[in-house]
Amino acid sequence: MEESKEETEEIDNTKEILPKEEKKGEKKKDLIEDAKVAASRIEDANKKMEDLLKKQEELLAKAELGGKAEAGIEPEVPKEETDQEYALKFQKGLVPFKGV
Repeated sequence: MEESKEETEEIDNTKEILPKEEKKGEKKKDLIEDAKVAASRIEDANKKMEDLLKKQEELLAKAELGGKAEAGIEPEVPKEETDQEYALKFQKGLVPFKGV
């Protein structure tokens, strides 16, 4: 009888252990799957960032080569006409007549 008790205890122990191992195995599988999903998301994000970085580099290069430096440039101040200059332009027909 003692042997059968030990055998049943061993069987009972294995029954308890197997579901725990299966649960651990499932958890490991879930963790592995989650890690794979996370890795693929990271790879996709890296590709997008690489594309955006290339576009940004192109824009910066165009801006540098464009020669649009505005340092030291003063806007042109329109010259004020005197009455005599206006009259000369009017006589030459450069200024349209504004009727009364």
